Amino acid sequence: MNYRNFRPLLLVIILLPLALNGLDKHLDEEKSARFKPSIMDYTDRARGVHDASNIGLYFTNYGRISRGTFASRYAGEYPINSYRNYIWKLMPLVGVAPDRAAGRAANVIQSVYLTNVEWEAVTGFHNPAEGSIAFSDDPTTWPASVWFFQDDQGSPLILSDQDSYCVYNDANNSVEVLGIQTAKTGYAFANPDIKDMIFFKFDITNQSLVSYDSVYFGLYHDFDIGGGSEYLQDLLGWDSENNFIYYYDVDNYSAEWQAQPGVMGIAIFETPLIDGVTAGITDMHTDTRSLEDSTLIATLSSNLDLLPGGVSPVDFFPRVRPTNIHFDDPRLLPPSGGDMNGTISSGPYDLAPADTLTFIMGIIAGNDIDDLYTNLTAAQNLYAKNFVTARPPPAPMLNGIAGDGFTTLYWSDEVESVPDEASEIIDFEGYHLYRSVDAGASWDQIDRNQVSAEGLDPIPLASFDRINGIGEDLGMAYSYHDESVVNGFEYWYSLTAFDHGDSVISRLESPIGNNLAPINVVELTPHSSAPNHTSSSGTGVTHTGTGHSNYLLNVDPVSPNLLSSSSYLLSFGYVQRQDIGARTVNAIIEILDSARVPTTHFGFEFLTPTSANLFDLNTQTNIYPEMPFVWDWAYPFPVNNPYFQVTFKQEDPLTAPVPGDFFSLNFAATLHRINGTDTSIVMQSQKFNLETPLTSEDGLIMLFEPQPILQDINSPPILDFTIDFQVVDEASLITSGYQISVTGTGNSPDNGTFLVMQVVRNVDIFTFDADTLYNTESLNFDGIEATLTFDRGNPPPVGTMTTITSVPPFSPHIQDAYTFGVVEEQIKPVEGINELSDICVVPNPYLAGSLWESDYGSFRREPIRQIQFINLPTACEINIFTLSGDLIKTLEHNAIHGTETWDLRAEGGREIVSGIYLYQVKSGDLEYLNRFAVVK
Repeated sequence: MNYRNFRPLLLVIILLPLALNGLDKHLDEEKSARFKPSIMDYTDRARGVHDASNIGLYFTNYGRISRGTFASRYAGEYPINSYRNYIWKLMPLVGVAPDRAAGRAANVIQSVYLTNVEWEAVTGFHNPAEGSIAFSDDPTTWPASVWFFQDDQGSPLILSDQDSYCVYNDANNSVEVLGIQTAKTGYAFANPDIKDMIFFKFDITNQSLVSYDSVYFGLYHDFDIGGGSEYLQDLLGWDSENNFIYYYDVDNYSAEWQAQPGVMGIAIFETPLIDGVTAGITDMHTDTRSLEDSTLIATLSSNLDLLPGGVSPVDFFPRVRPTNIHFDDPRLLPPSGGDMNGTISSGPYDLAPADTLTFIMGIIAGNDIDDLYTNLTAAQNLYAKNFVTARPPPAPMLNGIAGDGFTTLYWSDEVESVPDEASEIIDFEGYHLYRSVDAGASWDQIDRNQVSAEGLDPIPLASFDRINGIGEDLGMAYSYHDESVVNGFEYWYSLTAFDHGDSVISRLESPIGNNLAPINVVELTPHSSAPNHTSSSGTGVTHTGTGHSNYLLNVDPVSPNLLSSSSYLLSFGYVQRQDIGARTVNAIIEILDSARVPTTHFGFEFLTPTSANLFDLNTQTNIYPEMPFVWDWAYPFPVNNPYFQVTFKQEDPLTAPVPGDFFSLNFAATLHRINGTDTSIVMQSQKFNLETPLTSEDGLIMLFEPQPILQDINSPPILDFTIDFQVVDEASLITSGYQISVTGTGNSPDNGTFLVMQVVRNVDIFTFDADTLYNTESLNFDGIEATLTFDRGNPPPVGTMTTITSVPPFSPHIQDAYTFGVVEEQIKPVEGINELSDICVVPNPYLAGSLWESDYGSFRREPIRQIQFINLPTACEINIFTLSGDLIKTLEHNAIHGTETWDLRAEGGREIVSGIYLYQVKSGDLEYLNRFAVVK
């Protein structure tokens, strides 16, 4: 969203020749504007991009919508990330008719041309340190960290998935400063039903002491359907009933895009009243021939009396019908199409001092005319509801770290308890994790050319879904380890949250990020590891609770933050979570017998306000169908011999549960971070399942693993004698050591030699009855089976003993707790040449067209040529020589990873030629020498 994050484009060669051919007219037009130069004070100017919907739109806080160039993205890009731009220029206009009595000339405030930007940014409406217009989904862009609109509780009042707000006035007015100020609010929605549109609200206020009559609001529009090279093939449609104007391609094909283009237009949804009736669009004209104030005011008003002397009305309005000169007739446009542009306007209005005129417009897109009108209807319905609509869950914050051949992503469950702003119910269902290999241009994991049946929606890298009988029931997780990556390549990841939808509204998903500004997007580049670098790790893991868990806790610090100054305490308990419906129930849990409390997750599904089904979510069984539900009653679990009891309190006395409401009581883990006397919770009651890693907000990933059930097996080194152990009945296992001894031998006439075996259990010095066993026969004790193999001609002697320890798994319980610390990453000096032996160059040989090359952008497909030196120590010097010994480049490597990239340019920026080159890596007193080849 933030303009800082646009992918850099080389503009030295200003577009490819194909693009230049289509832009000649526009570039000439920019140069020929005959206005006074504007005031060049850019202190408060800012830019931004609406990219939460399916239209990417660049705009400024000084009266410009779209760029007036297709040299980069977001010029009405549709669909988002397609690099297909539709809008050349879209600029708001405010015109005031001349008043000869007052000595006021015609005055139209505009920013159509860069040579005459009359609108100027007003200070105080964004964070100047960010350089971006204020966007609701990026609080760093807000002035003083406060959003402009708030509810009664002081919380930000945000209508869409991405609101924007900026203010500008006519401080640069080249005719006369009128004191007109415009506050512009934008709305973009990620809901699939309303994603093909963007809305803008214009509040136009008179801040002067002068009353103006005959005020007009207008929009100058110039769309180029099919790309910048096909602007001569456009036609324009006009729908007066819906206050809607739209552009489409004559032959419905774009040679530039090699595809059928879509259609795009502008609808006006709200204007002030004229004579008690909503005015709507009062004037529409195509082929605006002059943007001089004296003629443009005549265009906005269709008032022939305002035309300058010598201008013929017939020439000025060549496409109007005599019966109504306010509207051009699109049927008079050339059927072969052309370079369409024009204005729509609404007026005249009176604007007294301190009064405000409000206009709401929308940019609507569609795949074709039918789809366009479907989206227009959806936009009209959304406007009629004051832009209140079902919303997806908020975008979750995504964190990640890159390693050697892997990336690790992690997040928290914070958004899962946020109710839908429209329905006020909690309907979170799961997460989708997407990966992009082209800097957010696409988020697919498949080749659409090979797999076309998958539809248009991106395919997630991984999906997580609550196990609740809704959707895919994939289970939840809060981290993902991606090993399907290649060192040296840049990967973008975006995490979205989705709800479960209902019978009326399909599942809603928060937006995939389209640049690196949103909190749910990270960029990671895996690198080779350095031989003298050791990653951070957990240390001192200690079981401190009174429970009996013997699981091993593995702690992986994946955060780049320094955590060694803290210690951690991991504890367990029960927590209530509202899964579906309104927050009407508060469960108070009282532990009666902590030794018996299970690690079960319970679910309550309301059938009526006074009855519910009680589920064991571990087994997905209904353990109490139609359970009576009574407020303030202590429910024992289980009824006959309870280990805890739950009392249900009504959160809102005016709201009762409704059928379908669902909440759960979950066995959960909580992580406390301890810094001296200060303790904070860095993992808030995360639902606990043994197979799912726990993830803290400060970047610790914790996973419990069982110990080997059979440990410390010690058999005597006797030739041709073995005992193989296996667990055959886990329920019968106990924690103990065992001694398995040969107490006698003998022979049977039928079966030959046998052994007499005895087992002693150490924990209680219990001796099992001796067994007589022949070769390959087994004995059983406490759920363990031991199978003997021996040489019947040379059996082991009496007294031969094998020992073994049995450790049956006891998973974490409410009485268990663990403490641990973190050891920070370590860098040690390189001590031997063997630590440099793995250094190499990739690719080697370098071939033009290597996978390691990346592009500058959508128009100039000039690759960045590069190779990578990998497995380097953290600090070293790389010298590159020709075979004749000439030093052509020195690279300094100083990083915790082992990769350094070189752009194949010598000192001074010259590209090297094909050939074989030597490289020397120096680290301290050690040197490593090798070679690589370049083939172009």
